[in-house]
Amino acid sequence: MDKNLFEEFEDRHWHDAVDDCDEDYFAGLQECEIFYCPAVHVTPFAIPRLEGTFESAGTIKENIACKNRRSFEKINALVDQNELTGDVSESSSKTSLSIYVLGLKGSRIGFSRKVSRYPGVYILRDANGRMWIVGNTLSPAFATFNLTTGKVAEDNSGVQVKLASNMIFFEYAGSLPPYRESDFDSDFSFEFY
Repeated sequence: MDKNLFEEFEDRHWHDAVDDCDEDYFAGLQECEIFYCPAVHVTPFAIPRLEGTFESAGTIKENIACKNRRSFEKINALVDQNELTGDVSESSSKTSLSIYVLGLKGSRIGFSRKVSRYPGVYILRDANGRMWIVGNTLSPAFATFNLTTGKVAEDNSGVQVKLASNMIFFEYAGSLPPYRESDFDSDFSFEFY
């Protein structure tokens, strides 16, 4: 199966390592796991219908999967306990999520340049073990980035990531999709599991 030029370009620009498992960072924020994939690589999944119970209208139970040769990537990020927000009205709904990735370096700059160009589907696992979906194949999430070294030694150095979607987030009760651990080592390749 031949890949078209655009798919090869996407492969080289989206999937990259962003997690540092071997480095310790200390801050007053809570750590969580974020799993992300470009929306074009995610198999379409059903958005909960409004009929039925409150739980069924706010929960995605089907397993989310990627298309052939694609996978989610995992990053550990810091997130304030109340940073995942949703605004719902009669005519519209919106979601925003603000996360912080500690440690400013070249890989974080590359991460921000690449991910900002592709709308994605993000699965967030919080400290309670609950999972939330931000963005979907109908209304993916868009990312913006603010990179900083901090002014003094007590400041955090890293990347503030803000995700926005024109649809409310949902609780995810399915299985975690296959993902790759990002590790910034020299054995990294663009192959997908």
